[in-house]
Parts: sequence; C-alpha cells; structure tokens
Amino acid sequence: MTSLIKNFIKAFHGQVNPLSAGFIDLTNLELINADTDWLKLDPLTTIDSRLNQTKYNLLFGSFPISSQKKPFNDRNRKVKLPEYISQILYSIGYLADSGTGIFLTLSNFFQTRERDSVNRFLQDRGFQINAAFEFPSGSLTGALQPLLIIVSQKYSENLFIGEIHKDTDLVHLIENFLNQKDSMGLEFGTQVLMKSFSGFNPYRFQKQINQLKTQFKEYDTYQLEEISLGVNSVKTGGTFSEKQNACYIPIIGNSPVVTSLSETKLKHQNYFQVIITDEVSNSYVSSFLNSSLGNLIRRAGAKGAIIPRLTKLATKRLLIAIPSAEEQLEIVETYQKLKQLREALDLLSQELALNPTNSAKLKTKLDVYLEEVGSLSQADHINAIIRSGESKTVEFKQTFSIDIRKGTKEKYIELASLKTIAAFLNSDGGDLLVGVSDDHFITGLEEEINKFYKSKNDEFLLKFKNAIKAKIGEQFYPFIDYWLISVNRTKVLWVHCIKSDKPCFIDGKDFYVRTNPATDKIEGPKLVEYVRSRFE
Repeated sequence: MTSLIKNFIKAFHGQVNPLSAGFIDLTNLELINADTDWLKLDPLTTIDSRLNQTKYNLLFGSFPISSQKKPFNDRNRKVKLPEYISQILYSIGYLADSGTGIFLTLSNFFQTRERDSVNRFLQDRGFQINAAFEFPSGSLTGALQPLLIIVSQKYSENLFIGEIHKDTDLVHLIENFLNQKDSMGLEFGTQVLMKSFSGFNPYRFQKQINQLKTQFKEYDTYQLEEISLGVNSVKTGGTFSEKQNACYIPIIGNSPVVTSLSETKLKHQNYFQVIITDEVSNSYVSSFLNSSLGNLIRRAGAKGAIIPRLTKLATKRLLIAIPSAEEQLEIVETYQKLKQLREALDLLSQELALNPTNSAKLKTKLDVYLEEVGSLSQADHINAIIRSGESKTVEFKQTFSIDIRKGTKEKYIELASLKTIAAFLNSDGGDLLVGVSDDHFITGLEEEINKFYKSKNDEFLLKFKNAIKAKIGEQFYPFIDYWLISVNRTKVLWVHCIKSDKPCFIDGKDFYVRTNPATDKIEGPKLVEYVRSRFE
C-alpha cells in the first residue's frame, strides 16, 4: 500500500520540477524511488542548524510515528511534542525560502493539541501548512491512516485538502493545489479555512449534516450536551445504574450505541451514560449515532492515533440532527420493527432445518419482504449519494427533458443527461440522479411524468431507453443500469454506469469525460491521447 504515497511524491516532484530535492527517511519504507535525483540527507537535531545547511527547493521527511512525547525547546517557549513532530520541525532547516516541504504524519494531526504549537513554530519562521492529503488506512503499516502535509512560505488563510485512493488522478489533484483551484470536493481538492479545519472526518460529517438539512427541512442540529442532562462515566470495574431516557455510547471501538444496560457488550467503564432530555427520544439518538453518518461523527470525535477514544468533552460535542417529534417516533418505530424482523429471521433460520415443510411458504413471504426492503434501501442509498454531493462520479439533474424556466420539453436538456452518462462510461463510471436540483433538493419527476407521459412510469422509462439507444448506442446497454425510485414521496431516476471497455461517442462523434464535478468534451490530439491511454 505504500505505493500510493510513493506515486504521490513522484507525481508532485514531476509537477514542481525542483532545482534540488532532498529527503530524510528514518522509516525504511523506501518512499523515494532510487532512480530519481533526490539526495538523502541526515536528520537535523536543533532549531538553528538551518543556518549552516545547504537549502533545497523540495524536501520530503518521513519519521517513525509514535505517541511518545519529548520536550521541544522553541526559543521562548518549551512544549512537549511527539518525537516525529519535532523532527519535522527541525527539518525545516533544510528548506530554501522558496522551497516546499512534504512531511508524513497521521490523519488525526489537525485534531491534536500539537497543531497549534506546530503552526506557531512555522509562522515564527515564515512558513505555514498549505495543504493536507489523506491516504487510506493501511497505506503504511497496520491500521494507521497517513497524512501528507505540505509546508512552504506561501501565505494563505486557506488550507487545500484532498483525499487519495487507488483511482485518484494525482496529476489533476496536484495541479489544482499548485494553481489554487477549488473543485469543491475532496476527490480533486478543495479549500477550507485553516483556522476552522479540525480534520477530514469532521469536514465530511459537517458536509453531510448540511446536506441532511436540505433533504429534511425540519431537522435541526444540536451538540449532544444541548439535548442532555448529563454525561456520566464510571471508574475501572465500576457499574452504571439504569436511567430513564439514557444512551450508552462506547468510548472505544465500533460497538453500537444502546439504550439499556442489558444491551451493552463492553464493560461499563468503556461507555459514557448520556441522559437525554424529555424533548428527544433516546431511541432516536441511538439510531442516529448508529447510522453511517452517526458513525462518521463518532469517529471524527475520537482522539488518539493508536487506539482512538472518545473523551467526555468530545462526547458532549457530538452533533445530532434532530427531526420533529413525529418523525422521531416514526424513525424509532421503524428501527424497532427492523430489529424485531432481524430477530425473527434469526429464529426462523435456526428452525428451518428442523421444520422443512414450511420452507416453500416462507420463501414466498421472504420474496415479498425482500422486494419491499430493496426499494427502501435504494431510497436510502439515493439520499446518501445526495448528502455526499456532486463529484467526478456523481451528477444531479433536476429534469430529464423539461426546461424549468420555460416549462417545455427541450432536446438540449435531454442531451445534458446523456452527455453525463457517456462521460461516466468513458471515465470511471458513476451515478446520475435525475430529479435532484444542483442545491441537493429532491424535486422529483412527478410533474414531468404526469405532463408528458400520462402519469405512466413505463412510458417515461421507455423514452429514456430510446434516448440512450439513439444517442449512445445499444452496445453500451451492459454498462448502464437505471431505476425509477420512490424517494420522499416523489420519483427519482437513478442511472448507475460502470466503466466501459470501449470508447463511447454521442451521435458517434462527440466524446465526453468526467474531470471533476463537471462533464467536459475533449477532441483533437487530447482525444487521441486519452483514448490510447484509457482503452488500449
């Protein structure tokens, strides 16, 4: 997995083309390719050693990461820092005034107290952190999640952030950073205020919370302490007493949040007991914190590189999206029914082998259940896509054929969706949602289907299929799936595309690709080069 980091460093070097490049690697991870012009350097051990050192335009530093802290003397102040952080700061001595430093740290760096000491130290010497790039867990060793920070003397109130995975277009991402271009997403990089950025997970869940508000206008967001009467803990070996309307939130690990002591799986010392106010249901809070968004919020609040833990303060500050009392009740009742269904299915699976005569009848009922649950899960999946926002692999269109301003069917509106589909096929695939506005509201297709297709879903889907056949071609059917899904009492067309193994042209002549949250037409030499590299 270190190949992701190696490829990034190589691509960055190629983009900046430095006059001189040096690296310090005390990890033996061999993150610098041996056949490059990088010069291996010895680690520095004092702050002022930079005065006598050769300076480099590009510097990479990789040091053994541990949580052990040691005193660090910084002129007028003494602080304790993890040793690898101290080594990063010492390494600034090798950087030329116009130089750029790339340093390996951990994804929780912006959530630690050390970030303030590091920022002060850098500012005193005219440097600052300009960018942070997050890599997947396991990109180094074990479960650690690495982060590369970029340091230079270029001043900005903003921090450029991006995430790297195996399919990331590194050249495009790095170009966006160097040109300070904001793609409005992590895939190709975005800019955030440095002073308010506290890590990638907090950024992600705040973005999803904002999207949640557009989907559910009645939702308000609170910190947990605002809807609780207290957060309790017990000492090692201690036990809680049961409380009304309480939640039990695990301090470590990924265990579920529960609402009674009988459901706890860990020792009581590994939970916080949160007493919820009467206005909010503890069952709702529990179901929210167990959702994909809630789990992200919990992970974002946990501190510690080796074993992340929730502190009492972090638990109080967990964000909870609260709907109306009626919606809370509906969600809780549905959650309880799903729990009962799981328990019933578990019991049936145990008894089936002992009573096979019921298997045929049971299979018929299960087919009905699965069909219903499947439609619900598709709606939930669409809501999750909308919360994540548009990206290289996600696009929203409000209608398939109606010009919203004129209220008329227009061919160029249809063509916009078909161009997106072709671009997904020519790139890495993706999801097109028709019936969702640019600002992430589910507007639906009811009006379009009622007005132009006699309220018949099948006629609308036939029209869509024929449009694909006419503009894209039947040979691409195997790469395109589509469904008309009921979401929030209206219809959304969900088009899922996978990566095609052959080039796709609109009308046999126009070629489109996805580059960031946009569809771009390419032609001429760029088209020839893209087709050769992508399809041959």
